[in-house]
Amino acid sequence: MPKLPYGFDPLHRHIDDDPWTNLKTINEFLEDGEPIPPDLAQWLGLAIRFSENDPDKLMRRLGLKRGRGRQSHKHAEDAWLKWGGRVHDHEARGVLPETAIQAVAQDYLNETNIEVSRADLQKWRETYRAALHAE
Repeated sequence: MPKLPYGFDPLHRHIDDDPWTNLKTINEFLEDGEPIPPDLAQWLGLAIRFSENDPDKLMRRLGLKRGRGRQSHKHAEDAWLKWGGRVHDHEARGVLPETAIQAVAQDYLNETNIEVSRADLQKWRETYRAALHAE
């Protein structure tokens, strides 16, 4: 039977934590003399392994530093439902389309700390409208 490096935890309790939280959690386990949870050990171990002794690459792999160039971001699959719905709701209250898009773009930035394009918001609004009228 093959041995899994770092152990195995099917729950991946720390998968959604931000990198600094993960590092602080690892530190707490080390200070207490306890083994690091398998999902955190794997996260750290793989980042070290694939960083190729490059400190910048290690920081990127840990999620502590961004790579060069324009960052692409994949939005949640159901973003059209929440954010397209918000644009639609603003427009239904009489807000001009461009003003509605700008307001929702700011809300998106405030909530996710990620900028969303005008085109994405328009696409999500149209998808939301199509789903609304399909019922």
